[in-house]
Amino acid sequence: MISLSKNQKMVLWGLSLVIIGVIAYYLIDKNTKVDYSEIISTNETVNIVVEVSIPQDEIIVHITGAVKNQGIVRLKEGDRINDAVDKAGGATEEADLNKINLAYMLQDGQKIYIPSIYDVDLDEAKLEEYR
Repeated sequence: MISLSKNQKMVLWGLSLVIIGVIAYYLIDKNTKVDYSEIISTNETVNIVVEVSIPQDEIIVHITGAVKNQGIVRLKEGDRINDAVDKAGGATEEADLNKINLAYMLQDGQKIYIPSIYDVDLDEAKLEEYR
């Protein structure tokens, strides 16, 4: 059996650790590298899905007709048509607010039409929804 001095044993242990470290580095590095040229050359489409959540106490309605700013408005659950009109910048001078129930409680996803004094053939059945 070969007899080694304490210093020689320490050098051998040090070299062994260095060799193990180098081997481990190359094995780990090889597994974590990504060849981006393969990804780019495949011409695959990547779809990203983003979920948007609306707070539970918030509703979204679409308001059109005789309001200053037609479009989508965000309201609180339990809000009324009057609140939607206010959020849309208020009624125009041509609005005929007597034809609708401003106290009607809204639900998420509704569309609200604010009639004008010039609306002559407005379907009475459609107006009933808002009364």
